[in-house]
Amino acid sequence: MEAGNLRADVNVNVEYAATPTIRTARVEVKNLNSLRSMAGAIQYEYERHARALEEGRGDAIQQDTLGWDVQRGATYKLRSKEEAVDYRYMPDPNLREVIVGDEQMASVQEYLQQCAPFLPDALRERLMQTYALSARDVNVLLAVNEDLWAGDSRRSLGSGGGSASHDHAHVNTQTPKPPSIVRFFEHLALLSADPQLAVNWTIHELLAQFAARASPFDETTIPAHRLHALLALIQTSQVTSTAAKKVLAHMFDSDKTPATIVDELDLRMLPVHVLDDVVQRTIEDLPDESTKASQGNTKVVRKLIGHAMKVARGKADGSRVEKMLRDRLGIQ
Repeated sequence: MEAGNLRADVNVNVEYAATPTIRTARVEVKNLNSLRSMAGAIQYEYERHARALEEGRGDAIQQDTLGWDVQRGATYKLRSKEEAVDYRYMPDPNLREVIVGDEQMASVQEYLQQCAPFLPDALRERLMQTYALSARDVNVLLAVNEDLWAGDSRRSLGSGGGSASHDHAHVNTQTPKPPSIVRFFEHLALLSADPQLAVNWTIHELLAQFAARASPFDETTIPAHRLHALLALIQTSQVTSTAAKKVLAHMFDSDKTPATIVDELDLRMLPVHVLDDVVQRTIEDLPDESTKASQGNTKVVRKLIGHAMKVARGKADGSRVEKMLRDRLGIQ
């Protein structure tokens, strides 16, 4: 253990619950070097012994010392032990027999689910499956505040802050929480009903603002409900994404609502009837380009869109402007 290596032996045999005297011989699997190997060896031998008992050939199980083949997922014989004394059994009267049933196992599993810290691999899989996030997006989320991750994990099983007695260590039985960035994202995804929009704004826009201020992420600086209020303006076509980024920067220095900041900065998108006038003015300002576009020269469409966005002072959605121009000029 000092070198960071695990070496463990397991002893396995099977008996009938109703008739404990009918049992297989005990075997020992030596030098298991991981918890996965221990679980695999125990499961393999349990199935082998149980099958022998069910087939009425329990005596076919010999009192052997076995090894574990990781590649095959099976045990193999190292040597035989003819007598129990070879095992150097030393019964301890203070150690009672422990029988673990289904109820006890269910209780242990429930306890572990409540008290065990979140593991990055398990959380990564849950985020990808639940929210259909890419591996890249999830990795960015989990890379934020790794020091806080480690601290949260230690606190999940640590003391409650007071001094614990030598005989009874305090265990925090509160449900452990994932890292703050993940909590923030999940709350935002729930509010916005758009996980991809939520993760994009969390890892690209929000974290960029923290980085610009040389500050670590703090979920209380811009709570999820405040960022959701900003995203709702995008989702309802009240502001463009570009304008929303400007609003987010102001939100770090103001407690005002996103909608109030939008109005103060005059960033609200133009209504459709005004945008219609913008498109008409663009066609009138650039008659040659408009004619070429209507005749099938789609390369000039980008110039028309750029001019329209300039006239609209950026308060229009580019894709909507393009559609209106194409419709007006009869471009497919």
